[in-house]
Amino acid sequence: MELAPCAKTVLKQLPKAGGVKQAEWDVDSKLLTLVFNPSEVSLVKIQNRIVAAGHDLEGKKAKELVYNELPECCHYREPITAEHDQSGNQGLSQYQTIRGIVLEADNKGKFNPLLNASAVWLGTGKGVTTDSLGYFEITHNGTDNRLVISYTGYKSDTITVTNINELKVVMASNSQLRGVTVTNSTRSSYISTISPIRTEVMTSRELLKAACCNLSESFETNPSVDVSYNDAVTGSKQIQLLGLSGNYTQLTVENLPG
Repeated sequence: MELAPCAKTVLKQLPKAGGVKQAEWDVDSKLLTLVFNPSEVSLVKIQNRIVAAGHDLEGKKAKELVYNELPECCHYREPITAEHDQSGNQGLSQYQTIRGIVLEADNKGKFNPLLNASAVWLGTGKGVTTDSLGYFEITHNGTDNRLVISYTGYKSDTITVTNINELKVVMASNSQLRGVTVTNSTRSSYISTISPIRTEVMTSRELLKAACCNLSESFETNPSVDVSYNDAVTGSKQIQLLGLSGNYTQLTVENLPG
């Protein structure tokens, strides 16, 4: 397994894979010798950790953004010469791979990757979503130049792609709530669910429904309260609940004992 220089960045990633017993780097041959337990870790997982450190392997290429963050001495890829660029520029511009990362900034100014953010070419519907680290790769065919980056709760960002193949997008919040007003309304008559004793509550709105001159007439709108004359001479009235008064009052909810 042949690797580029700066083996320290690679060796730091290997313990994260688990199962690696020994790792030795030969500076002259640029070979990494590993001793690992196949029952604990697979070769594919080890290779993925090496690629995650920014080093290419056969058939696997590290992400551009991770590779560019390596020290200058670790940049081992051969630069494209002017002659090579002129001969292959047309094919590259037509089917170029655009790589990028989508981030959000928290209140402390720290950048965090966004999972499943969308990157879509405007007007085509062709696009991809970001992985758990916020990275994405999308093919640029040379005709679609505007790339729309969007994520729920953030403002969409439209980027004009010309001669770039790497993007770093920091999403801006779509809206910020300055305050929340909570309003509540209750019925004029209801059964209280707060009191440990089942209680029917009649508010002032219930009493004001009927145009009355005294308290007894205010209960005429409530079917559970009856007002009857107790003495025709004096005009005194008796208030009864469900036809009963005093100790014989029966409490029911939907015609069932309360």
